[in-house]
Amino acid sequence: PAAPAGPVVSTAAETSLAVTWGSAGNPSGTLYRLDASTASNFTGTVTSSQTALTTATVSGLTANTTYYARALAIGTNGSVSDYTATLATATLAAAPASAAPAPVTASQATANRGANGNPDGTLYSAQIDSSSGFSAPVSSATRNVSATFSGLTGNTTYFLRVRAVNHSGIPSAYTQLPSTTTLPAAPGSLAYTPGP
Repeated sequence: PAAPAGPVVSTAAETSLAVTWGSAGNPSGTLYRLDASTASNFTGTVTSSQTALTTATVSGLTANTTYYARALAIGTNGSVSDYTATLATATLAAAPASAAPAPVTASQATANRGANGNPDGTLYSAQIDSSSGFSAPVSSATRNVSATFSGLTGNTTYFLRVRAVNHSGIPSAYTQLPSTTTLPAAPGSLAYTPGP
């Protein structure tokens, strides 16, 4: 059989990739196998999917991870074609898990999040705003489990949200974090004026 033609990633999700290719003149009913691996030389764990279609999906992948994919055709006698060119793409990042903001002071609040399956090194974008519609948010990008926002107004309710960004720069949906109210600011200094 001929090697499949022009493979492209048709869909990338958090834990799966779909790849589509051309038949390259192979007859209807030809089997194809799609292989995916985190190693460009396909050593170690290889996830495969076999189909008689010109598209296949590999599942059970890790979020926000670069995968290499290639396909081959399998003839009716069991012979196999050469592999297609190898594609490289990243799975999407999972939306972070929600966690309560802490600590919170009169002028600071720390947004916390859970990885929700994203690997270490994932970039997270957190936002805080006194408006629930995030009309003028302050943003913070970090690879840490938390982001601290300073310069806040005391005794004010703030809304927080966070999203993850995959290796290709594609963000997940925002996860709304619990809102929080900053502590009242300490009163100014008092002046004592002695009486007559």
